[in-house]
Order: sequence, then structure tokens, then C-alpha cells
Amino acid sequence: MKKIIFFTFLIISLNFLICQNVFALGQMSEPIIIENALRGNEYQELIIIVNNEKTYAVIDISAEGAIADWVKFYAPDNLQKTINNINISARENKNINAIFTIPEDMPNGKYTGLISVTKKPENMSNQEGSLVSISQKIDREVTITIGGEEKIGLQVSVIPESYDIAKNKPLNIRFIFDNLGNVSLRPQIDLKIKNLSNEQIVYNAIYPYPESEMSVRPNAQYEIPAISVPTNGLEKGKYLTEIEFLHNNQSILLEDFKFNIGATGFVLGIKDIKINWYIIGGAILIILIALAIVLNKKFKIKNSL
Repeated sequence: MKKIIFFTFLIISLNFLICQNVFALGQMSEPIIIENALRGNEYQELIIIVNNEKTYAVIDISAEGAIADWVKFYAPDNLQKTINNINISARENKNINAIFTIPEDMPNGKYTGLISVTKKPENMSNQEGSLVSISQKIDREVTITIGGEEKIGLQVSVIPESYDIAKNKPLNIRFIFDNLGNVSLRPQIDLKIKNLSNEQIVYNAIYPYPESEMSVRPNAQYEIPAISVPTNGLEKGKYLTEIEFLHNNQSILLEDFKFNIGATGFVLGIKDIKINWYIIGGAILIILIALAIVLNKKFKIKNSL
């Protein structure tokens, strides 16, 4: 029994010594949590790096995840110049300031990532002709919750390639977004087509914002690639296209326009503008009468001279 206890103690001791040797690099492990962060504000956090080795070390400092582009690192005595690594003496601790700048256009929500300190690989030993390199990396979790007033405002120029298309030809639509709010938007498009002759919905589809396209930033305009809507099987006649724009599954804007399939004659406008020929004829007649009066006066003045 004593042998078993001694053997167990020996294993634990060896494991402890091995861990002490391997994990010679450390940093404060408590997660960084920033709640109710406001867009455009800065938040400073302390990073403590520990070197337990008997020699100095070169330590890289980096960030990962959703917050990677929000943070910059500084030495405590110089908040003007950013750093990405430090030299730390043997058995020494060093403090680094991490300053998080919340983007002006980020929507409310929870964003996570990591602050990492990494000891650069170095040649530790050369035993029996084999070269051993050891790299150490310690992560610290970061969670930032953005709050504050979120203003959503959007205008969209909906531009069909044509309001009068041939049967079985696609309906191509351009979308130019104008962001009037204070957060970046990636609006989802819910598009329906209704047959005006019987009020039946003949097409219904959701178009996510293209992943490859940049978001629409506040006070900016951005056009995404045109959407091609198939009209195969639709009969000739008048149709209404209803478009709903969604942000976080909430409706923020409604637009619509009418178009013809297989029709000839005047092209329909966005709101199906109708021309009243009686009004146009009356206006032309008034212009002709006014012109006749002016010419008659000029003729009388000329004769009197």
C-alpha cells in the first residue's frame, strides 16, 4: 500500500514539475467582460504577462474573433504608440494596456474573442542530433456587449431593368441602399409578385444580403448585384411586385412597383402613371391661345408705328 501511495505521489510530482517547465508563460486568466458598451467609445483593460523562465523571452500579443479589429495594445508609459510584442526579463511580470474602440456602426449585440500572448519558438535543446522548438500560447476570453440607442433608417432605390417584359423572360431588379441610421445594415429582401387580375400571389422568395458584399455603412449608399427573378409560367398581364426589407428579422421598409408581361404600348412607371389626354390637349390649346394673343399685340404695335 505504501508503495502505491509513493508511486502516485511521484507521478503527481513529476507532472507538476513538467507543467512548471512547459507553462513558463502566463497571463491573467480572468475573462474580460465589457457590458453596455457604446458605439465610438474606448474601454481600457489591463493585461498582465508573466515569464516564469530563467531567461528573457519575446512575447507576441494578438487578438482573435469578432473583437480582433477593435483592440490595440500599448505599453503603460506610452499610449501613443501601439505594440504587438514585448521583451520580458526572467522571472518578471509586465503590464500591457489593451484599448478597445467600439466601431461607430456596430449593431447592438454580444461579441466575443480572445486576447492571446504567445512566446516565440526558440531552440530549447539539441539532444542526439534532434532540434526541439517549443512555442507557448495563453488565451484570455473577451466578451463585449454593445448597447445604447440603435437608429435604423433605410431608403432603397428599386430599379427594374424594364417594366414591360416578354413572356418567360426574367425580371431583373437593381437595389441601391441609402443608410440613414447609425449602424451598418445588411438588409434581407422578401419579394412577392401578385397577379393583379385575380389578386393571387404567384411568386414568393427571400433573398439574403450577399455574404461577399460589404455592409451598408451609416450615411453611405451601396448597390448590390442585381436580382434576377424568374417569371417562367406566368401568363400575360399586369403584376404587382411587393418588396419588404428586413433587419434582424424586423421589417424596416416596404416598396412596390407594377410591371407587364407580354404587353405592348406605353411602359408603366413605378406607380403605374396614367396619361390624361384631355388635360394635355387643354394645356396645348391654352398655350396656342396665349401665343396668338401675344402675336396679335405685336402686329398691332408694328402697324401703329
